[in-house]
Amino acid sequence: MEKNEGSKQGEIDLIELVKLVWASKRYVAGVAGIFLVLGTFIAFTSPKEYVTSTTLIPESMGAEGLLSGSLGNLASLAGVNIGDAQGTQSINPALYKSIAGSTPFLLGLMSQKFYFENLQKELTLYSYINEYKESSMLFTIVGFPFRLLGLLKSDVEGTKIAKANKLLSLTKDELKVLKELKGRVSVNMDWDLNVVTIEAEMQDPIVAAEIAQYTQTYITEYVKSYMVAKGMEQLSFIENQLEISKNDFENIQMKFATFRDANKYVNTAKAKSEEERLQSEYNIAFNVYNQLAQQRETIKFQINVNTPVFTVLEPVSIPVEKSSPKRGLIMVGFTFIGILVGVTIILFKFSV
Repeated sequence: MEKNEGSKQGEIDLIELVKLVWASKRYVAGVAGIFLVLGTFIAFTSPKEYVTSTTLIPESMGAEGLLSGSLGNLASLAGVNIGDAQGTQSINPALYKSIAGSTPFLLGLMSQKFYFENLQKELTLYSYINEYKESSMLFTIVGFPFRLLGLLKSDVEGTKIAKANKLLSLTKDELKVLKELKGRVSVNMDWDLNVVTIEAEMQDPIVAAEIAQYTQTYITEYVKSYMVAKGMEQLSFIENQLEISKNDFENIQMKFATFRDANKYVNTAKAKSEEERLQSEYNIAFNVYNQLAQQRETIKFQINVNTPVFTVLEPVSIPVEKSSPKRGLIMVGFTFIGILVGVTIILFKFSV
């Protein structure tokens, strides 16, 4: 019986609250109207942003070890340890995002010059973001206290320490641009489709397309350079081992020839045994030297052949329609927030 009375009391309270809100509908509408005006102001003062993208299909690299197999066995006979080194391996596409977010990439990007049609001038991204990039009024108002706080902080000591230790030292403006660019360039890997998507967002549609193209070129060239560097490292190792085996071969060759000349007319069992031993050492040294020479030519060939290939599935295009601000959505969202705020105020007053 008490449970039913409590449930009935809750229903009555809920009905009373609904009646109270309905009775104050003009107040709620007024608060919603204020938020609608604020949303409209933000929607129409926010700068337009344009997003463009390109999609790449990275080649799957799975080269077998260049220094394994019979070569390793032959080299081990001569005391040369070339281990289990593997062949040239491609960079995992999952790291492309890290490449595009790295400081060297962002520093290179900020120093690139682009022509901004609305400004009728060519600027680096560093200059554009620091001096010309438009910001919404809301961002300006909300961000003012944080910018003021940032001006009060000093990084002189940190800069001196960085320079004293020969580390990378960035100014506040450079860090600001780096952070801005990091949020405007994105690289994502779709493992289901095995494709890489590069996106760039800017207030100028042409510059957005050029940044996407620059990012695509940077990543592909970075991966190719990495592959060539790995190949050159292996080539250097093989050439070093080849020089050692060449000296060993020439030494045993000379020793074998000298023995034959000195024992040309000797026909003893001891001389034959020594000749056979030297012949065996000569054959092993020659085989190792010959295999290493062949391996050097193979690596030279594979440095060219194994250069990664990227297929462009979707090329970069200049965006026609803006990606933001979505004015209608902003206005509806602020109106809804205004309604919630108005109702919350009424309920708070009622509870007090």
